[in-house]
Amino acid sequence: MSDIPRRAYLPGNTPEELAIRSCVHAVEALGAHPLLTDVVVKLGQARDTLADWVDAGRPGGIRK
Repeated sequence: MSDIPRRAYLPGNTPEELAIRSCVHAVEALGAHPLLTDVVVKLGQARDTLADWVDAGRPGGIRK
């Protein structure tokens, strides 16, 4: 087994995690502004929270 956490290995990401990453890239392409930085930080927090949920076995969710 690899020492790389699933969430840090893009092929191991869920489609939903990858969608958040795409959103981050789209926002970063808009330019530089403190409000855009806030958006990127919050998207990163959302991605991490989603990864926590996936790593916990998707409790309360639909099994895939």
